[in-house]
Amino acid sequence: MDINPDNNLIPRVISGLGLCLAFVILTEAVYVSVISNPLGTVWVAGLVTSLPFTVAIIYAGRWLKDSFVPASRYRRVGQWCLGGLATFVLMNISIMITMQPESFLRLVSWGRWATTLGAGVGLLVGVFEARSIEQAVQAERERVRAKEAEAKEDLLSYLNATLRHEVLNTASIIVGHANLALSDYDDKETVTDSVETIKSHTQEMEAVIEDVRLLLQATSNEADTQAIDVTDLLVEEIDTLRATHEEVTIETSLPEHAFAQANKPLRRAFANILWNAVEHNDGESPLIEVAINQETEATIIRIADNGPGIPDSELDTIFEQEIRHDANHGLGLSLTQTLMNSYGGTLEVTETGPDGTEFKLTLPRATEMTTDNRVQTPAD
Repeated sequence: MDINPDNNLIPRVISGLGLCLAFVILTEAVYVSVISNPLGTVWVAGLVTSLPFTVAIIYAGRWLKDSFVPASRYRRVGQWCLGGLATFVLMNISIMITMQPESFLRLVSWGRWATTLGAGVGLLVGVFEARSIEQAVQAERERVRAKEAEAKEDLLSYLNATLRHEVLNTASIIVGHANLALSDYDDKETVTDSVETIKSHTQEMEAVIEDVRLLLQATSNEADTQAIDVTDLLVEEIDTLRATHEEVTIETSLPEHAFAQANKPLRRAFANILWNAVEHNDGESPLIEVAINQETEATIIRIADNGPGIPDSELDTIFEQEIRHDANHGLGLSLTQTLMNSYGGTLEVTETGPDGTEFKLTLPRATEMTTDNRVQTPAD
């Protein structure tokens, strides 16, 4: 939307110019009709050639407001009109000086003719330029919309396949163990095992559905961000990982507080990378290193492991959505990147090889709340 009110005056100025030229023509016509016409057919020829341009200039000023030309382009159209006027007038002035018109009427008519044609031609060029630019902008918008529609269709197809596989398979397992528990309800051990299986698969199904919800929310740019203490979220997830994987050594270098612009689902992003580091590490002593660095405008989280690294054949597609049948259901790193993008952050693999892999998550640094509730910016 145009925010410069002066642009809205330009159509009026253009129409005003046309009306002034029309007034000059009318004055000339009265002079020729009442007093004399020393130019004869020359004056008539000049009138015939300039009159359409005069009408066009008057009409163009009114037409611009309802045309395809956005208000932000009015100034450019006005510049073309003025530039054409100045060019034609200067060219004809040099000719006038050489030829030295013998009458005042010839001088006025010639100047009016040059002004009218110059302004009219410049105006046409400006309008055609605006039209070309608007068509290019519209084509780009259509291309972006088509690309977004294709991306949404791919996402929906991907989620449909994921949900069909994971939810239906999990539901089948739950039904199977429920039937087993019902058929052998006298066997306490069988019933207990079946109930535990039902519980774990139900939790797994809930996790898949929650991941899909987060992915859809992040993809639709609905992330409602706020100042989040990244240290707190990381510590919570690290404690959970330690409780379930005692064999994994986790070394941390974390400040007491580190604020970033995000929301609570950011913990899911950390979980995906941390659990990914455990699942793909088949070494005898799995090690994960977690560090947070705070810069002026960014909060940077680095998560490194000593696993086998990411194969070169997979590195270029590691964040792409694909149907997998592991604990992350193909959503892990894709979801993590989508979440980071929705926060205005980035996710990248900074190192990978036989000695391990390092992920770098960069988030916009947020303001902090001090103990006296005073807002403290990163520059304080």
